[in-house]
Amino acid sequence: MSGGEEPTAGIISSGVLLSIILEEIHMTPEGKVKHKIKLVLDSYGAYYHMPVLNGMGKPSLDFVCCYRGRFFAIEAKGAGQSMTLRQEATQAEMEKAGATVFKVSNKEEMMVVVNWIEGIKNERD
Repeated sequence: MSGGEEPTAGIISSGVLLSIILEEIHMTPEGKVKHKIKLVLDSYGAYYHMPVLNGMGKPSLDFVCCYRGRFFAIEAKGAGQSMTLRQEATQAEMEKAGATVFKVSNKEEMMVVVNWIEGIKNERD
């Protein structure tokens, strides 16, 4: 590029790329799973909300989402971790209301979410 030109769209500057790499290095195992979930949800244009729980109000799961009118939630866990009893109770309450709930802690569980979203995408395309 000659002086004063802006980089073209879609090119990530080396500073931004470095910050992305460093951010993932310093993430907890669960944080890395959450980061991957966000990338997948963003790639499909799904709505999601990540509630910040402070002990007030109803409990929730890590991601409360909607894709093409389908309500779903995702609980992210580090490898080998299980949902707590409170999270399981929240899952049951969400499922009773019609939500589909996923626990994601590894690539295989993430693929279950991806395949579920793809099924919805394909039925309406």
